[in-house]
Amino acid sequence: MWLIHYSYGGSSPSDFEEIGRIRGLVLFGTAVGYAIYRIWRFHPACNPAYAAWLMLSPWTAAKPLPLGPIHPVWQDGIVLAALASLGYWHASIEPMMLLLAFGLAYLIGMTLLLAITRRWRSCLVLGFLWPALLLPKIRGLPEQAALMAAVILFIWHGHRESLRAFPWGYSTGLRQPLSPQPRSLMQVQIELQIPGLSNPALDTSSKAMGWPYVALAPKVQHPAVSNVVSLCLALLFGWWTFCLCAFFQETVPPVLVLAVFIGAAGIRLLIYCLTVTPPFNVWGRLAFGRLVVPGFDRVFLTPLTVIVLGMVGGALLPRDGAWANRSTGLLVAVLWFVLLAGGPTLQNWFLTGHHRWRPPRILNAKQGIRPV
Repeated sequence: MWLIHYSYGGSSPSDFEEIGRIRGLVLFGTAVGYAIYRIWRFHPACNPAYAAWLMLSPWTAAKPLPLGPIHPVWQDGIVLAALASLGYWHASIEPMMLLLAFGLAYLIGMTLLLAITRRWRSCLVLGFLWPALLLPKIRGLPEQAALMAAVILFIWHGHRESLRAFPWGYSTGLRQPLSPQPRSLMQVQIELQIPGLSNPALDTSSKAMGWPYVALAPKVQHPAVSNVVSLCLALLFGWWTFCLCAFFQETVPPVLVLAVFIGAAGIRLLIYCLTVTPPFNVWGRLAFGRLVVPGFDRVFLTPLTVIVLGMVGGALLPRDGAWANRSTGLLVAVLWFVLLAGGPTLQNWFLTGHHRWRPPRILNAKQGIRPV
């Protein structure tokens, strides 16, 4: 600041627009960083040692958290008031803007924590409420205030449910057999006292069997996506597409929609066929006249259906008008539903599909096939 003051012949650095922007950027970053710190420091889901200590203690959701509450308190008001004062006097920023940056960062972080703690119902409702802020019809202050009140209400409800459901599913597996050695006595207590830590998929004793016994051995079941979950996710993706199109006042090109779902269909096919291979290759099909192997080729039905529906739906989509964005959102929802709910399920495919297990490309000492 002194160099700027000296270089420009005694001019005040505060008069420069660039200096004001830098100050504003620093203050907004500080407000967002304080919101992240406020969640990261006091939420058990962000601190494994804190969560492990709560597991071993008689704490319940009816009692306050030992390290302090997660919701904002009056001490946070002092910090935010100091930031707002600095922004008003040194960067010409409205104090409400810094408070809004802190509030949005805090609410978004709490929404992500609801997903981490597996409060799916609250996450689903919030997934429909957050993009509604982008709609042009919800630009007035009463509509936005009512929508933000609904967001805060569902975040609070989901947070209370997550504390009642503590310990969460993922927190019981903080230590895995292949993880580094514990660095403290508390981590040793976690590994000895909390059940459910061992993961059969990562068990060193099962890996010692080598291929193909590892592939054929009993494993954890592959969870299938139910039709209800597929429908909810499809509607959520379609709603986000509609809200984004309405906000930018642009229609998604059908070619882009088709390209995205071709990639999604390819990823699904890769998940299904990464570790398996057809019973015989293309030359075998041609030699024996079996161009179609129903037991294996059924894995291609859902990806091909998605691609065909994307092509037909993209050709029928209106290019402009009031129904352009609605039709695009509906098409995205239908394609996601077909992609997620289409058969076969991963468990059914691995158990009943007509395929061969693909040997690993790199065989280490434990997985090598030794000659007898």
